[in-house]
Amino acid sequence: MEILGVLAVIAVIAVVSVPSWSYFSASTKLRGERDKLVSNLYSVQQRSVAEQYNYIVKFRPDTNSYKVIKLVPDEDDPLSVSEIETGSFTVEGVILESTTFKNNELEFTPFGSASYGGSIILKNQKGKESIIEVSPSGVIK
Repeated sequence: MEILGVLAVIAVIAVVSVPSWSYFSASTKLRGERDKLVSNLYSVQQRSVAEQYNYIVKFRPDTNSYKVIKLVPDEDDPLSVSEIETGSFTVEGVILESTTFKNNELEFTPFGSASYGGSIILKNQKGKESIIEVSPSGVIK
């Protein structure tokens, strides 16, 4: 009889904790993808300062990805570019919802500043959003 009581308590605890675990797991995945993107943005910003070239991060919400593009001046073609890398949001349940940048492009100058400020909105399957803001001075938060 006592064993049935213990099993009933364990069952109630399990039923109550499963939704909490699901929400916690989704939030952790969102936070992880946000931290990874912020780290990548800092890296691109540092490269633009170190190499003295403009870099563009072009976000593609339709494909849940982004590209890093280095603007390389060339005497023959002043608009020449070099694609450096492609990133994507690979964690299941985390999507690139939208950005507020003009043409979904964040451009870092050789001074480390952004050509204009804006934000990046990531969202998980539970509907929770995480917003990364980039100021014109280059502050990423």
